[in-house]
Amino acid sequence: MRKTRTKRQTEADIIQQIQNEVQETLLHNAPAHWRDQQLDAIETKVLGNSRLALATFSAKELVSPGTLKLHIEMAVADTKQRILEQINTMANVYDQLARTTLLPIAMSETILSGDLPPTGDVLMALVITSMDCAAVVEGDHTTTMNERRIARMCLATAFLTALASPPMVEQIRGVA
Repeated sequence: MRKTRTKRQTEADIIQQIQNEVQETLLHNAPAHWRDQQLDAIETKVLGNSRLALATFSAKELVSPGTLKLHIEMAVADTKQRILEQINTMANVYDQLARTTLLPIAMSETILSGDLPPTGDVLMALVITSMDCAAVVEGDHTTTMNERRIARMCLATAFLTALASPPMVEQIRGVA
């Protein structure tokens, strides 16, 4: 006696196969330095979209030969699109940063030419700029107490950001 599969079981099998393909796509297309949280967020969104799409199909449509292939192709395309969106967002942030006076001229020129320096180098340059700013404000006797507080807060924020960044955390863990 042959057991019939429920729609839910068929959907679960399709989602599992889609998840495998999405993970493979992330492995091959996402930058190696991305954290697991970024990859997991993309995977969760893509799988959520796939679940919504599969819910609109009948049980008969789910077992048709082209359904699995179609949904895998759609999920892979969605994954690649999300990767590109995040890469473009970071490139825009770096581009805007390079157009400020916060980075050394050589680093800004490198960024504007299309090459992105390591995150740790950018963070260190920002910390140095913050230190310079705080020193100038502290050394100027005409600054108000609020201006000095703001300069110290900016310096503390720069240090905390640098310490919390993945390159710095890895470096600290390697020393400890």
